[in-house]
Amino acid sequence: MEANKILNLMFEMKINTHIAHLQTDKYSHHKILQKFYEEIEDILDEFAEHYQGISGKRISSVGNIQVKEGVKIDTYLKDCKGRLDSFKESDESGMCGGTIGDVSKLIQKTLYLLTLD
Repeated sequence: MEANKILNLMFEMKINTHIAHLQTDKYSHHKILQKFYEEIEDILDEFAEHYQGISGKRISSVGNIQVKEGVKIDTYLKDCKGRLDSFKESDESGMCGGTIGDVSKLIQKTLYLLTLD
């Protein structure tokens, strides 16, 4: 498991939920998605610093980030959750498990809140 893959996904989710936050026509979704991208940024930063501290290596690249405009946000987040689950299965060192769990909880909470209209 390469840390840059999970970082790439977290950056992608941050950008895409921020875009969805700006594009939604529902105030409640606007606020829920704002909370998501603010919280994912904190998790992302903590993970990157933790990884660099343990490995002694600087993050040199997180790869290309896919920007997706106009996506159905609940479908997108469910897809991201599936991608996270596959990362967890390939995390032999166990280093990423806590972060993957934190992001998964954030996704599940957000998906629930988006249903409360």
